[in-house]
Amino acid sequence: MKRITYKVAHLLTVGAAMLLAWLGVSSCRSGNVNIALEYGTPNPDAPVEYGTPTAVFELKATVTSPEGKPIPGAEVSLLPDEYQDPDSMPKAVTDEEGRARLEQTTFPHADYFRYRVKDIDGDQNGAWQSKTDSVYADLQKEGQGGDAKWYDGKTTKEVTVVLRPQEKQK
Repeated sequence: MKRITYKVAHLLTVGAAMLLAWLGVSSCRSGNVNIALEYGTPNPDAPVEYGTPTAVFELKATVTSPEGKPIPGAEVSLLPDEYQDPDSMPKAVTDEEGRARLEQTTFPHADYFRYRVKDIDGDQNGAWQSKTDSVYADLQKEGQGGDAKWYDGKTTKEVTVVLRPQEKQK
């Protein structure tokens, strides 16, 4: 009788798991992924549920001319790696003091975070060449304010980017 009860329980468990998988239920799925995909775009603010560690990478950029003057109106953006959607990457425009701040929630890892600075206001504040660079961050070791469970905290990196003037076309 024990063997039959065990086999029935096992079959019911396997059947329930298969049914839930077929319906798309998972424990490691972003909370609003179905709502976000319904509108055609991923939702970067959707909370990641149990089973996926996260960390926040913050980039504080100051953009200046070679003379050290701030450049307002420049776009600073994080560049995607091979696993990320380019349209979901954070962007910010520098203020009057040439400062911009970006945040990205990601899987905690040690890597180079690539960023690009480009002039988007044309000749309004002078014409400047774009610049791409990277900054190293170890999100697991450098994270501040983590909960020692699934959230490894926030890692902040500050960079100063010097843009060169655009060469005049002849």
